[in-house]
Amino acid sequence: MEMKKTKKPAGYFLLKHYLLIPVGFCFLYYFLAFLYNGINVAQLWIWLFFGGFFLGVDLWKTFMPDKIKAKRWYKTFRFAFRGVLLIVAVFFIAVESLVVSHMFMSGEKDLDYIIILGAKVNPDGPSHTLSLRISEAYEYLSSHPDAIAIASGGRGSDEPISEAECIKQNLIRYGIDESRIILEDKSSSTSENIKFSASLIPEGATVGIVSNNFHMFHAKLLANKYIKGKVYGIAAPFPSFLFPHFTVREFFTVTWDIFAGNI
Repeated sequence: MEMKKTKKPAGYFLLKHYLLIPVGFCFLYYFLAFLYNGINVAQLWIWLFFGGFFLGVDLWKTFMPDKIKAKRWYKTFRFAFRGVLLIVAVFFIAVESLVVSHMFMSGEKDLDYIIILGAKVNPDGPSHTLSLRISEAYEYLSSHPDAIAIASGGRGSDEPISEAECIKQNLIRYGIDESRIILEDKSSSTSENIKFSASLIPEGATVGIVSNNFHMFHAKLLANKYIKGKVYGIAAPFPSFLFPHFTVREFFTVTWDIFAGNI
């Protein structure tokens, strides 16, 4: 007698292969972000990495033979793997929560110095990221005429001028007096931005760090290490399709600086 095949309930495939949901999201976001800004987005590959990771885990679960799954070493490995994933997930959520909690900082009144962190300079002027930082710095400087600005950022191999010089030129064009702007044009990373700028600031001065909202937590961590005075964040907005990418990317940059001893 022929056995009747049990009909699978609606949504069975999705329930069994739930990891395909983040796979699809990661690959789709990578594709759209690539179309949005091309190959110029730093570390955009992390979405391919995440998508490939989730896809690999789904294939592993699907095609691993039952006789292997029943072995003790496999069960031990699976338990350890899940434990490591849980630890990473908890750490990721903790870091991202701190990133989000620092996005709304607006500084304090009458700061002695503000440091404008550099970002990409295009052949035709500052990138969108840097433009937003310059605009936020201008707003603060125009309403606090005693504050001194430190324009920070060196010149990359594909940049026409240093990031610091670009910040300075644009602030002057907006109406900020050149005598209020100090250049720090040797740095090539956020860590160096803060470290080199700190050497230009007297001990005990109050300092504001100007960067985009997604970057504020990382910048504040570094500033608290290198600056001998009270530090405040001045968060510039970042209304862009790439906001999720940069927010997630902060997890990797913060983690890297922790293990590198920069924080």
